[in-house]
Amino acid sequence: MIVYLDEDLHGPRFADILRAAAIEVRTCGEEGFSGVADEIWIPAVAARDWVIVSGDHNTRFEAVERSAIIASNAKFVLLPRSRRTSHPELAQNFVNTFPLLRRFADGRPGPWLVSVTRPNRVSDIAAGRPGNVNVRQLDFAAQGRQ
Repeated sequence: MIVYLDEDLHGPRFADILRAAAIEVRTCGEEGFSGVADEIWIPAVAARDWVIVSGDHNTRFEAVERSAIIASNAKFVLLPRSRRTSHPELAQNFVNTFPLLRRFADGRPGPWLVSVTRPNRVSDIAAGRPGNVNVRQLDFAAQGRQ
């Protein structure tokens, strides 16, 4: 499973933490999508069958992004951020939760949207405890799907 980090998360530190855990990662900078509109890069990345990871929590509420996810059958992961969680902690939580995400994603066609949340205590991240993978609703009815 190849993970694509969008512009919110593509810094080297985040990607390095994932790569150190043997997660195959591509970033928007590496793929030439920095500054490119979501409705352009989402279908391009989805066509490669990569799992998109974003820190932009508003994605599931924005019609353009939601439509791009649905139309391109994208596999999309949101990483909700809080002031109490640093970027390295967010990356480590993703690493800790990756086996659960892989189990969810394996053999599951897109489109889908999930969030990877952290454990209740930030200290659980350093202890290696995984967060949760929560399925989020996409508005399929608006796209003519049932």
